[in-house]
Formats: sequence, C-alpha cells, structure tokens
Amino acid sequence: MKKLLIFFIVMNFIVINSFSEEILLNTEISSPYQIFEKGKLTGTSVKILECIFQKLNKPYKIDIVPWKRAQYNVKRNKVNGFFTTIPFAEADEYAVISSPIILEKWYFYYKDKKFLTQNPKNLKIGTIRWSNQSNWLLSDGYSISSEVFKFTQLLKMLNLGRIDTCLLDQKTFELECSKHNVNINKYLFKFCKYTPLGVYFSKNYLKNNPLFLKRFNEEIYVCAPDAIKLSKHEIQTLHNSTIIKIKKWMNNPLIINMVKSQNEKNKLLNQSEILKLDNQWRIEFKSENYSLIEKISSNSLSQFLKKIKIESNGLYSEIFVMDNKGLNIGQSDKTSDYWQGDEAKFQKTFQNKASIFVDQIEYDESSRKFQVQISFILNDPILQTPIGALTVGVDLEKALKRL
Repeated sequence: MKKLLIFFIVMNFIVINSFSEEILLNTEISSPYQIFEKGKLTGTSVKILECIFQKLNKPYKIDIVPWKRAQYNVKRNKVNGFFTTIPFAEADEYAVISSPIILEKWYFYYKDKKFLTQNPKNLKIGTIRWSNQSNWLLSDGYSISSEVFKFTQLLKMLNLGRIDTCLLDQKTFELECSKHNVNINKYLFKFCKYTPLGVYFSKNYLKNNPLFLKRFNEEIYVCAPDAIKLSKHEIQTLHNSTIIKIKKWMNNPLIINMVKSQNEKNKLLNQSEILKLDNQWRIEFKSENYSLIEKISSNSLSQFLKKIKIESNGLYSEIFVMDNKGLNIGQSDKTSDYWQGDEAKFQKTFQNKASIFVDQIEYDESSRKFQVQISFILNDPILQTPIGALTVGVDLEKALKRL
C-alpha cells in the first residue's frame, strides 16, 4: 500500500512538473500573424497562444529565427515547437500539428484579367521565399517562376508583367497593400484554397507530455473562436452559386410529399417519445445493428438524396430532410442522431421561420477538408406555411472554386 502511494505521488509530481516546465517555441515574422510592434512580438497567432498558455497555466518562450532553422530546432529537439504553419509531410515525421489556430484564405492575384480563366499551373507564378504558399505550390506540382523575400518585390514583378500571378493569403495581401498605400482595387483575384495553420509540437515533447496536445486543442476554441469563420464575401459567394443550385431541387414534389406525410404520421408524438426514438437511433448508430436507421436510409427520399449527392461530384458531403418536429425523414448518409430539433440547423430555419441558415465552417482533421452546413426551411407550396427543413453539407473549397 505504501509503495502504491509513493508511485501515485511520483506520477502526480511528473504530470505537475511537466506542465510547469517552460515550453520553447520558434517562429518567424509573418504579418499579420507574427509581427513586431513597439519592440514587442505580437500578432494574431501570438495573442491566441498567449491566451492558450495562460489558460493552461504554462510558461512559454518564443524566439524568432529563420523558418528553416525553426524546423531544424524542433527536429533536433532543441525547442518544443514552431508556428504558425500548414501541415506538411516533412514535419509530420518528427512533429504533430495542433488543431488550426488560424485559417488562411489563399487567393491567386492578377494584374491582367486574361490570366483569370487560365490554369495557374500554366502561368508564371511568384511567391515569397520559404513561405507556406511556396512550400504548398511545390508539393502540389506547380512550377514557381520567381521567389522573392519581400511583398513589395512580388508586387513590383506582378505590375511589370514578369510574373502572371502570385499566391498570397488574403489578409496578408490586404494588410501589405494598406501598409504600402497600394490601391487594392487594381488587382483581380481567384480563390485557391483554405489553409489551416497550427503549431507543430515535437513528438519527443508530446511523448513526455501525453496530456498536453489534447488540452492545448481544447483551449483553441475558447481563445480563437473566429479562427475559422466565413466572411461576408464568402457567404455572398455561396448565395450566388451553391445556394441557387440547391433551391432548384429542394422543393421537388417527392421531398414535399414525404415531409407532409411524416408530419401527419408523427403529429401525436410527444417530446418523451421523440427522445426515446432518438436514443434508439444513437444506440443503433454505435452498434451498427440498424433497424430504425435502415428504415429511413432505404426509403425513396433517401435514395433521391443519395442520387443528388452523387451528381454533385463532391460538392455535397451530406443531405438530410427533417419534419416539423426535427426528426429525420430522409438522408444521403447515416446521421449520428435522429432528432435535430435541439440544433441550430432546425431552430434557425423552421422554428425562426427563416429561409436560410449558413452555419460556421467545420474542419475535418482526418481528411483536412472544410465543410459548411447550409439549412433551408421547407414550405407547403400552396399554403406557403413551414412544414420542415433541409440541411446540405457543402465542401466549401469546391463551392468557392466553382463560381
């Protein structure tokens, strides 16, 4: 008993000591995420990290070094991590990246509109040397015509026609144009991709601190609630492209008739019975012993939604329809729950009598893809009264590229 007590005391000391130990990080100046202001390191990512480490009650130190040296220092376990960076294969060998603390939105920028419709892989591309954009372009099969060290050099080459386009983060481009009094309206742009930026922590450090990364990731959602957020421009782009397409098929008679039929069938269901059905669904989903789920998944509406999803060529990741109580009627893919009545997709459409609700971006760490759920109210075509709701999961990058 005494030995066991000593063991727990020692283990507790190790955990406490490992969290009190100062964590060493490397970074490079990269506006607006890491900048020097009045002799002090600050910027979006620095402020987020300050918040996270404060909540973890963990001391830390950040040193500014060239990007390649930061990676070398982590690889050789001289420091514990480097930031802010995209996921890349070389670093995956010796480090693990956190959940995104920043979401960059990369655009190709042009001076001449004739290049807008051309494949960037056939154009002369310029980038900032050793930047995230430069690393990604090379890994994705692009050829880089020119690499420079400063934004002003890149813009000068674009203006002189020495390069056809350059790939930059939207915030960085806008900030640099403002700083150098450049008229941003002189340039055209085309969406390329969303890029999650995180902190790479060495595998050696995480091995000795197994609880750290989980706790770090949990605090991101508190300290960086706007890290992954749709802009007004992006929401408008979704309206101009994807939402218009969904509206063309969402009022199909099959959908409307199935909703009305389900409403009639379930009109006497009380809340207790709804929760019981939802619990049954959740148990089936985990056990894969489907009964209720299969009944919904195999009906004619689900078959129709599966067809719509396939024909979207990857634009739609999921589609499901709800009745006036928030219960599933049809679905392209098996959902984890049956009742959606307590979720924003139903409450902000059917219950609020709002025609459309665009939710926040969701990031799937396994596939490294971004999805947004767009929900619509379904109305009776004759009475124009709400009868249910429809939700479509949309691959955000595909949607923005298609416009």
